[in-house]
Amino acid sequence: MTENTPSGNDNRSVAVRTTAALLLLVFALFGAAFLYAFRQSAPPTSQGLTVVPASADAASDSAEAPAAAAATSEIVVHVVGAVQRPGVVRLTPGKRVIDAIEAAGGALPNADLQSINLASHAVDGDQIVVPVHGDAAAAPAQRSEPVSRSAPAKFTEKLASPSDGTVNINTADAEELQRLPGIGPAMSARIIAYRKEIGRFTAVEQLLDVSGIGEKRLSQLKPFVRIR
Repeated sequence: MTENTPSGNDNRSVAVRTTAALLLLVFALFGAAFLYAFRQSAPPTSQGLTVVPASADAASDSAEAPAAAAATSEIVVHVVGAVQRPGVVRLTPGKRVIDAIEAAGGALPNADLQSINLASHAVDGDQIVVPVHGDAAAAPAQRSEPVSRSAPAKFTEKLASPSDGTVNINTADAEELQRLPGIGPAMSARIIAYRKEIGRFTAVEQLLDVSGIGEKRLSQLKPFVRIR
C-alpha cells in the first residue's frame, strides 16, 4: 500500500497542471479575441475624427462672412464748399457731418461752421455744403444744386419779412419752402425728407436736425416758419 500512494499523488499533480494549462489557454484565447475586437472597432473612431478639420474650415468660413459684409458697409456723401478737398467721401454708417468734413481734408479758415449743424448724421447720397463767411444766406443751397427750372414763378420771390407771410413746414411742398430765406431746392428736399422720417415737426427747433441747418440759419428762418 505504501508503494501506491506516491503514484496517486503524481496522477493528481498531473491533473492539476493539465487543468491549469487549459485555464491559461482559455484566458489567452479570450484575451486575444478581446484585443482583436478592440482593434477592429478602432478604425471607425479615427474616421469620425477626420470630420473635425472640415468643421473647423466651415466655422472659419462662416466667421469670415460677417466680417466681409461689415467691411463693405458704408455711406457715400458729397462734400462741397469751404473744405480742403471738395468731392465724394466714404464713411461708415453713424458718422456725422463733422466727420464728413474731416474726410474732405477739413474746413478752410474762412469756413462758416456756425451756420451748419456739425452734429447731424451724415445720410447716404446727401450733399454737405460748407459755406464761407460773408456768403448770402441762400448761397449754400444755391451752390449745392442749380436753381430749379421747374419752379413756378410765384414761388421764386423770397419772403422779405413776416408780414409777407409765413410757411407751415408741416404742410409746405418744396416750392413753398423755397420762399423761405436761405432755402433752395436741395435744402427744401432735405426738410421734406426729414419731415417724412419723423412724421411731422412738433417744434421749429427740429429744423436743426436737417443737414445743412445750423443755429445761424435757424434764427433767420424762425420769423417765417410755423408748425400749424
